[in-house]
Amino acid sequence: MDEALLADIAPPQRLALAYAGKATRLSFAAVFALDARLAKIIRARREVVLVQMRLAWWRDMLARPVSEWPKGDAVLGALRQCEAPDRLGALVDGWEALLAEEFGEEQLDAYCAGRQAAFAFAGGQGEGAAIASDRVSLVELLPNLSSPEERSLVADRLDALEPTPKMPRAQRPLAVLDGLANRAHRAGRSGDLLAGPGDMVAAIRLGLLGR
Repeated sequence: MDEALLADIAPPQRLALAYAGKATRLSFAAVFALDARLAKIIRARREVVLVQMRLAWWRDMLARPVSEWPKGDAVLGALRQCEAPDRLGALVDGWEALLAEEFGEEQLDAYCAGRQAAFAFAGGQGEGAAIASDRVSLVELLPNLSSPEERSLVADRLDALEPTPKMPRAQRPLAVLDGLANRAHRAGRSGDLLAGPGDMVAAIRLGLLGR
């Protein structure tokens, strides 16, 4: 796999990717890398206009035929090999929802829906995948919120999630991230999915056994 693509992927997602099947490895890698790119764009949210322009560029690219995409970008190169990458426009919309002046249920729903769409694109479909996607998304989002009201909203949504049923082998990368997110939340360290040897052991077990 392209080293430039892997360079975009954070350590927890890269570890989870190691347990992807051959049929879904590229799509999961492309989603992880695109998600990381969008998250990086959002971190510059103080420059809202610039952030919106960058998000609009990605939305526009994903909506175009792949034959019109520029070459040389690792993420676009990976997505070019996947089926119907236009479906990932929802992921861009989900991240853009976090730019709203007021963050509430509507924005949180859009963010979670965008992440669900991305995981479904990679092969994570069904009720279990939706629960796992929400858990990972909420745990990653929580430490990036400064308002007590916003943090409470996300924490309440996390606590309301049902336990994730065992997912099919094709969804193993998502199962790994879900397990790590659950461990992080229970330990009170939301956002840090891979904090030490215990997490590494748990990830390996999840990757091999799915539980």
